[in-house]
Amino acid sequence: MRILAVNWRDIRDPLGGGAEIHLHEILKRAVAAGHEVDLVVSGQADAPARETLDGIRIHRHGHWAVANFVLPWVVRRLLRQTAYDLLIEDINKIPFYTPLYAGDVPVLAMVPHLFGATVFREANPLLAAYVWLAEQPLSWFYRTADFEVISPSTRNDLIARGLSADRIRSIYCGLDHDRLTLDDPPPRDDPPLIVSWSRLRRYKSLDVAVRAFARIHSELDGAHMMIMGRGPDEQRLRRVVAGLGLTDVVEFAGYLDERSLTEVLHRASVFLNPSLRAVRPAMATFPHGKLLMVSSPYTMTGVLWDAWRRRDEDRDCLVWHAPTRDMNPTVPVSFLERAERRDPENYRREYLAEFTEAVSSFLPAEAIQRCVVPG
Repeated sequence: MRILAVNWRDIRDPLGGGAEIHLHEILKRAVAAGHEVDLVVSGQADAPARETLDGIRIHRHGHWAVANFVLPWVVRRLLRQTAYDLLIEDINKIPFYTPLYAGDVPVLAMVPHLFGATVFREANPLLAAYVWLAEQPLSWFYRTADFEVISPSTRNDLIARGLSADRIRSIYCGLDHDRLTLDDPPPRDDPPLIVSWSRLRRYKSLDVAVRAFARIHSELDGAHMMIMGRGPDEQRLRRVVAGLGLTDVVEFAGYLDERSLTEVLHRASVFLNPSLRAVRPAMATFPHGKLLMVSSPYTMTGVLWDAWRRRDEDRDCLVWHAPTRDMNPTVPVSFLERAERRDPENYRREYLAEFTEAVSSFLPAEAIQRCVVPG
């Protein structure tokens, strides 16, 4: 089989991240299985226009900032030159709308997640609006494409956008346990080490993890935190840490080699993943690892809903589902009463821990009632 793939970056790009690793690992296995693979990506400084990595023929063109204008023309040219059997598009930023020019070649869209409204936390309003608008026509342009997503929450997001559930398959990211297993692993730190491991971007919400750690540190003397990863949000996060008086107990470790990363994860007691667009992290399957997910119940979809629904079947997952006063009896009753008067729907979700139907999350109950015709 001849496979053509397109992505914004490749794994050699300094700005590459999880999406690039995910796609590369899939494509190199396709090569190992005997398939021919070409990958079209944006160019980068000091990188050749043509390169073969793990058997994948990489074609670099243009600059990432204009990749959605440049790369479609490259893909079209390659489609004319070669009889490909499959076109793979990794949608992790602005879509390339490959079904518009794929012809008879079937399209597989791979989606880590879509930004949605969270992009307004990451970029200036003009650029954010551009990205948000670019995601809106997915259900029309990709209606004949198949989708591979890495979490149920992303699958539900695509369905909510109007794409057919029958064409979307969830496949969790794999994890090479041998590479993350040490013959003589270090013990867990005591006092405990809390870690976050992510690209440092605003929409990843690492500031939430820092504020959560501040509460932990106030109750557990000696607890310390390590933030692994790099990104443009680092300086803002450092200011948050300084403002909370945590400079001495929060370490920004930056990029760690594989051995060092594995040792840190073995030492950690808790892994915090607060991303607004997070999927089920690979940490969930890390050898001897612990995954902590904390959230208010929301719609009857996604990872938290699935965990709650399977609470009696999945003995490896502890689910604590309780109202605010059960979890924290010190919360004043008067505060909860004011919250209920102000917004009853939000009160049931945030303080009574009730899951809610999706429509009531976006439309006030009064608006829905006005649309109901009795009889």
